[in-house]
Amino acid sequence: MAKAVLVTYLIAYFITLSFAYKQECAVGPEYWCKSFETAQDCGALHHCTDTVWRYDEKHTKIDSSTTCEWCQKILENTHKGIQHLANNEDLIKSSLLNGCKLFPLQSVSSKCTHTVENYGTPVASLMKHKRYATLCHLMSICSDEPVTEPPSTEKPIILGQNRCTWGPSYWCSSLSNSRECSSIDHCSNKIWSQQSIEKKPNDNICQYCEFTIQKLRNIIDDEKTE
Repeated sequence: MAKAVLVTYLIAYFITLSFAYKQECAVGPEYWCKSFETAQDCGALHHCTDTVWRYDEKHTKIDSSTTCEWCQKILENTHKGIQHLANNEDLIKSSLLNGCKLFPLQSVSSKCTHTVENYGTPVASLMKHKRYATLCHLMSICSDEPVTEPPSTEKPIILGQNRCTWGPSYWCSSLSNSRECSSIDHCSNKIWSQQSIEKKPNDNICQYCEFTIQKLRNIIDDEKTE
C-alpha cells in the first residue's frame, strides 16, 4: 500500500515537471480534485471524475442551507426528467442550463451556468451517477463546512414551492406546464420529439385528436390558412 502511494506521488511529480503544470499539482489527487478548475489545471479532470468524485461521500449532507438543498433538488429533478435519455450529454447539458435559471440568486445561477458550460462532460458523468451533492460542492454552491442559515424575520422559502423548480418531469408533463415554466422550446425539441407514446386500444378521443391535428397540418402545408 505504501509503495502504491509513493508511486502515485512520484508520477504526479514527474507529470508536473514534464508538462509544465502548476507546482501545486505535484501534491497529487488531494489538490487536483479540489475543484473543476484545479483538476483541469493539473490535467486530471478524467481521473477526478471517474475515481474520486464519483465515489466521494464527504460532501453528502454537509451543508444544510436552503441554497445547498435547493441546488441538489434542482439537479435531482432535472435528472429524473431526462434519465431515460441519460446517454445524451447535450441533452443533460441543455436541461441543466435551464435548471440553473431557476436559482433565485443571480450569483448562484451564474456559478451553475459557468460550471455546466465549461465542464459539460464531467458534469454529465456525475449526473448519470446521481452525484448531486458532489456537483453542488464543485460548483461552489455548497460549503465544505457545516452551514446553517441564521434566523430570519422573513418568511422562509419552502423548497420546491415553485413548481418550475421540479425540472423537466414537471415542465414537459403538459402544454400548460411548459408555458408556465417558459420551457416550450426545450420540451418540444428535447423531450416530446423523442418520447414514445403507448396508445390504448379503442381510444376514440386520442384518434379524433390525431385526425384533427393531421387536418390542421394539411391546411398549413397547403397554405390555406387565410
